[in-house]
Amino acid sequence: QSLLPENHYYGERKFDGVLRGQSKLFIQSGGRFRFNVGGPGRTSIWVNGEEVHYSDDQKDNSYQFNKDFDLPAGIHDLEILHEEPTAHSMRLYARLQNLKGGHWMLTGKSLEGNVPKVVRAGQQAKVIRKWIDGLPPRTLLLLLPNKVLLAYDSASGQIVKGWRDAYVDQTPSLDNRSQNQSEVKGEEIDGIARKVFEGKKVSLLRYEASAQAVKISALVDGRQSSFTVTPEGEDSFSITF
Repeated sequence: QSLLPENHYYGERKFDGVLRGQSKLFIQSGGRFRFNVGGPGRTSIWVNGEEVHYSDDQKDNSYQFNKDFDLPAGIHDLEILHEEPTAHSMRLYARLQNLKGGHWMLTGKSLEGNVPKVVRAGQQAKVIRKWIDGLPPRTLLLLLPNKVLLAYDSASGQIVKGWRDAYVDQTPSLDNRSQNQSEVKGEEIDGIARKVFEGKKVSLLRYEASAQAVKISALVDGRQSSFTVTPEGEDSFSITF
């Protein structure tokens, strides 16, 4: 749906084996698409259970194919299978191309050259997807212009933590420094945990940062619902439904 701070698929150093990556494609506007794939090894790409790409640099073109396919707006299943000889790091190159213009990278090196090493509050609200020790793996970090940062767990539908005067330090997770997780810096806000969506099953649909607010949309027990977080004063926030 939009460019994320990290690419979807990336292999650790000295990658050896078969990558099997499963994720979702968020298509905002329907159209006709194809995959552009490069690099060594064998690659198979499946969309909604149909194989749309197969390439192998050890075989001639008669064994390979790359289909154009139509996708309506919505959420689609994506699976990539990739195998290559042992290397310093995985060298798969893949992007999704809209035949009427525009493309989205699906692979690449982590973070470096893409986003700042430290993410600070600006005039517009931000949504940061980073691994932070002690937070659930599907947490979204909502950074408001007043430097309030909220950790929203998209799997459970609740805000689990919050900080004042906050920023996200990505430096520890850059691959030429260490394999440690990124860190949240700031003063933790006590008693902030609360359930936002009441339901047995919460599934994230989308998020949108515009002006000073962040809007989160989800399916709650099969019904679409949303809430908006906006800054309030110098060190607080409000939630509206």
